[in-house]
This record gives sequence, C-alpha cells and structure tokens, in this order.
Amino acid sequence: MSAIEEVNKIPHSPRTKGVIQYFEGQVKLHIEGLENNLQVTNDKLGQLMAMQIATTDKLTKVEASVASVDKILAALLNILIISTQ
Repeated sequence: MSAIEEVNKIPHSPRTKGVIQYFEGQVKLHIEGLENNLQVTNDKLGQLMAMQIATTDKLTKVEASVASVDKILAALLNILIISTQ
C-alpha cells in the first residue's frame, strides 16, 4: 500500500482535509504549468531542428559552390603556369 493510500484511509479533520485539498490543487497547477512549459519547449525545439535542417542544406550548397570555384581557380592557375613557361 502506498503512502498516499495510507494517508487517505486515516480520518482527517475538516481543516486537515482542506489543507490537503489546497496542496493537491497547488500540485495540479504546478504540473499543468510544467506540462505547458514542456509543450512550448518541444515546439521551440522543433523550430530549431527545422532551422538546422535548412541551414545544413544551405551550407551544403555553399560548400558545393566553393568546391566548384576552387576547381575553376585551380584550372586558371594551371593555365597561367603553362602560359608563362
């Protein structure tokens, strides 16, 4: 038997019942707040992941462009070297 079940079986005064209900309500509010925070965090994480994917795609395109320019510059340099000989 859990501690909560044991506490619920003990007869309580109206004041004690009120205190227990108050704190149960506070715990529920706190849990709801945490659930909302978790949902917002998950939404923001999803947005960040989407941005990361988009950024990775752009970076891949930039790397391909740099590689192309590098090949062109290497070819031009070879042409210059050959023409000066």
